[in-house]
Amino acid sequence: MTDTLLPPNATQFEIALADVAARISDIPVPVGDIYNPAECPENVLPWLAWAFSVDEWNPDWTIDQRRQAIASSVYVHRHKGTVGAMKQALAALGYDITLEEWHQVTPRRDPYTFGLILEIHDIGIESLDEYDRIISVANGAKNVRSHMTFLDIHSTRSGVAATGGVTFCGDVVTINSGD
Repeated sequence: MTDTLLPPNATQFEIALADVAARISDIPVPVGDIYNPAECPENVLPWLAWAFSVDEWNPDWTIDQRRQAIASSVYVHRHKGTVGAMKQALAALGYDITLEEWHQVTPRRDPYTFGLILEIHDIGIESLDEYDRIISVANGAKNVRSHMTFLDIHSTRSGVAATGGVTFCGDVVTINSGD
């Protein structure tokens, strides 16, 4: 037993516990990195997501998507019910959105309704589960009184388009010999 502050009448369990606790500082734990989504070890990310109250979590996401979901969680919870929170929550999944509220379109829609225009760029939507996840994240970040009435998905592809043309013109020249 090492030097201890335990009283002389300490039980064997208390003495063993004090010995174990005395060596706890020998375990290399990057404590400063545990609560940093960008530096947290990958195997600890699910627990960090739980600690940050991430509403939607999928262990099949890429490591960058999981880190982004955790990093945006604080902002989303602070601003829940706003357009910014919804954009941030869906941006963590890799999507850009445009939100159309009932009063912003002509003709006006039913009060307290909105629709999302989702720009998926080059990533696409791989499955129906991903589509359901988008709706779930949007419903988790929206305000309580509003209802989503539509989700339009727009896909853009980037690439290079080449065009060309050829012009052909000419004359027929006949040369006769002097015979």
